[in-house]
Amino acid sequence: MPALIDPKGDSEDGGSRRDRDARSLLFVGGLLVLAAILASWNASSVARRYSPANAAARVDVNHAGAEELSELPGVGPALAQRIIAARASGGRFGDVADLIARVDGLGTQAAAALASRVAFGE
Repeated sequence: MPALIDPKGDSEDGGSRRDRDARSLLFVGGLLVLAAILASWNASSVARRYSPANAAARVDVNHAGAEELSELPGVGPALAQRIIAARASGGRFGDVADLIARVDGLGTQAAAALASRVAFGE
C-alpha cells in the first residue's frame, strides 16, 4: 500500500519529502563534483603530456644520437642503432606510425610508450 502523505509533507514512515529531495540533490551534487574532479585530472594529464614545456624534454628522433635514444624507455643500444640506420637510409621520420613501419623490432606497444617522449623535428 502506498505511503499516505499528510499536508505537511510527512509520510507514514517518518521521513519528509523535503528530506528525501534534499538527499537526492546532495547525491547528484556529489556526482557532479566527482565528474568535475575526474575531468580536471584528465585535462591536466593531457596538458602535461603535450605541453610545450615538456616538448623540450622530448627526444627528437630525427636528430638524436644513439646515447640520447638509448635513454628512452624500452630502447636499448641495439634498437637505437636500428633507429639511426633507418633514419640514415630513409630520411627523417614523420610520426610514430612511420617509426614503427621503418624500424625492425619496434612494435606498437613499445611505440605507444614512446609517443609522449619523442618529437619529430625537421
